[in-house]
Amino acid sequence: MIRNTIQVARLEMDKRLHSTRWVVALISWVVALLLVTTALYLEVAPVFGVYADTFHPGLSASGASVLMLFVCAITITIAASSAAGTVNGDRENGMLALMQVTPVSGWSIIFGKVLAAWLNSLAFLLLSLPFIFALIHAQPDLWPGFGLGALVVAVELLAFAGIGVGWSVLTPRPAGSSALAVFTVLAVFLGSPVLLLTLENFTAERFTVEHTELVFLDYDRETGQMLEPGDPGYGQSCEIESVYVNLSHTNRYWWLLLTNPVVAVGDALPDSGRYERLLAQPADIRGPRGEGLVEYENGVARAVTSGLAYLRLAPAHEKIVNECGPEKGKVVMAQVGDPEAPVDDRSGIYFGWVLVIHVVAGAAMVALAGASTKVPVVKLARGTRIA
Repeated sequence: MIRNTIQVARLEMDKRLHSTRWVVALISWVVALLLVTTALYLEVAPVFGVYADTFHPGLSASGASVLMLFVCAITITIAASSAAGTVNGDRENGMLALMQVTPVSGWSIIFGKVLAAWLNSLAFLLLSLPFIFALIHAQPDLWPGFGLGALVVAVELLAFAGIGVGWSVLTPRPAGSSALAVFTVLAVFLGSPVLLLTLENFTAERFTVEHTELVFLDYDRETGQMLEPGDPGYGQSCEIESVYVNLSHTNRYWWLLLTNPVVAVGDALPDSGRYERLLAQPADIRGPRGEGLVEYENGVARAVTSGLAYLRLAPAHEKIVNECGPEKGKVVMAQVGDPEAPVDDRSGIYFGWVLVIHVVAGAAMVALAGASTKVPVVKLARGTRIA
């Protein structure tokens, strides 16, 4: 079975290798990577990076993270869409019937198609790695983390290749299966954030609480002129203030984001790094150049892990009390939850769950495809002639 699977994958890859369209796609991908990498270094890295990202090539961890996420999105789309037209495409051109009259089983055909689609998308991923590591070549301590990020992307590609082949078997036309594959990719990237925001909007408790508060005034509110001690209106006054309270219940459905590949990649990437202050050009804005290591955060990776950590927190708000007036000390709103609850913003605790979900989904689609791809076999009666 393994030999037949490899043979099917080889035939599938041969079709791509001898296709001018595939070669043009690879060249276009390299050009796109070059343009995106240049743009990240010149523009995006200084925005997301901290200090070193702005000044020295090879120290752009945030830029490399953005590029990794870009590569993840494009290569997953390639894996799913390239696999989506394999089985039904061969059915249309008669190639599937030819394979089914050979000793190759239906499972070997499916596994071979998945393997070929995975290898095809891996080629695009491997071409992107030099550009990613070029942005962090001066920080060897970050290389293992970005290597893990690339490995996570590779597993995602295998899962979505299986999903694409599944759609190819379940849909009669390649156009329909390709559309379903692309829709699946869009759903996992955009569907979970949209669904979470929708649920948050419908389940959040939003209201306004009024209470008295001591306000110190040293200016005239009407004229804006500064007041001196002894002037009318100068000093403390008891006023009614409004507090907008927003109690969000994202702790109930934050897990929806565990279907998003961005969470897997962002969580796998290193969330901090170090660099030699001596390398920064011009001088480090926090101090003069000199020996020693400087710590900084990878803003992109931290945005993923910190964002999930805060979404997991139960709704909380400190109690609101009247500070002055005849009802001084009255509790207007009791404390909700624990406003001082610790935030677990560790990295590396989410990507495994995302991979499990996607691999299980891909395996389920492959199993469904294998069960649906049967070689037609019938026992003929004795003496039957085959023309």
